[in-house]
Amino acid sequence: MVSQDELLERLKGLNFNQFEEVLFLLKIDPAIIPSYFAEQSIRAMRIIQRLKQEPEGLERLKKTLDEPIIRILGKQYTGYEIKDKVQRIVGEYIQQPFEGREKEKDQLDKFVRNNTSGVLLVTGAAGFGKSALLSHWQQTQHEDYFIVYHCFSHRYEKTRSLAEAY
Repeated sequence: MVSQDELLERLKGLNFNQFEEVLFLLKIDPAIIPSYFAEQSIRAMRIIQRLKQEPEGLERLKKTLDEPIIRILGKQYTGYEIKDKVQRIVGEYIQQPFEGREKEKDQLDKFVRNNTSGVLLVTGAAGFGKSALLSHWQQTQHEDYFIVYHCFSHRYEKTRSLAEAY
């Protein structure tokens, strides 16, 4: 018999790409679990709750976690660790209400509308809401845009510098 607690710990320890691959291999509709902005532990618990409804669901999860592709995705690119941390930072901001900053949002919209490529640097003193602004604004954008951004946070050592992060 497979230990539910062990499976939960294994799911919580996966990087973002490993976790998404597990969802894909299990053929679990991503719409039935919290989005990737939620804490991974919450998403992991929801997967286990879903699989407990199947007669061999937890055994199927164990077999999936033992698949070589899951291990390979964990070692293939160390940048995933940084990506995961940035997504966690973004997730923290998304879960908090955000009001105002209409002028800044309009400037971001204008940049995306008027440029097919390019870099827009958003600067300001620590604690003035740059990451919150970008996190919430990014959620309003259509899928036809590919938006890349990096949140620098003094709380997470690996995100403090681009050179150190990647």
